[in-house]
Amino acid sequence: MQPLKLIWVIDDDPIFTFLTETQITEMYSHVKVESYANGHEAYEALKRCITEDRDLPNLILLDINMPVMDGWEFIEEYKAIMGQFDQQVFVFMVSSTIDINEIETAKNHENIEGFISKPVVMDEMIKMIEAGMKSS
Repeated sequence: MQPLKLIWVIDDDPIFTFLTETQITEMYSHVKVESYANGHEAYEALKRCITEDRDLPNLILLDINMPVMDGWEFIEEYKAIMGQFDQQVFVFMVSSTIDINEIETAKNHENIEGFISKPVVMDEMIKMIEAGMKSS
């Protein structure tokens, strides 16, 4: 497993984003956290990482329901350019959805490591992320 250096939180909920960033940096002081309010902002940042040879995130926490570009649209765009990455990027869906079809789709999607339900219990989320990153 590669060491965590950079985590992206892609979510339009500023409270969730703030709490997640705060808790991650408290648990992993060496990890940088960047946040994006929708999939489009994150996708544009991902393209810049590729073209400008910047660090890619090791991990993406991706919400499903967001304005502009939702999590599913982001994953489709992500799939189209992921072959240009020289490292593995782990994507976890983090959502408050109760739609069983969305949850199952996320759990079984080839480009998504797992589904994490909101509200998030940080210790449980970290365990799931670490297990998902070790198994890949």
